[in-house]
Amino acid sequence: YTKKRWWGDFVTGREIKDAGRSFTLELSDGRRGECFVRQNAEMLPKADKFFYHFNGRGKLGSRRDF
Repeated sequence: YTKKRWWGDFVTGREIKDAGRSFTLELSDGRRGECFVRQNAEMLPKADKFFYHFNGRGKLGSRRDF
């Protein structure tokens, strides 16, 4: 367990069929981290837009850390 937790939401035009498993998320500033992605149940899909929530733990590292 680590105290460093991070989370957020994103919208995409593509459905993620493997939601619920671990992914590597890379942010626009180059930081990366492992997270779990799931469909946001509070937001229903609308006209080719899918809403997702992600949760990660640990340090968000730079590209060279992976």
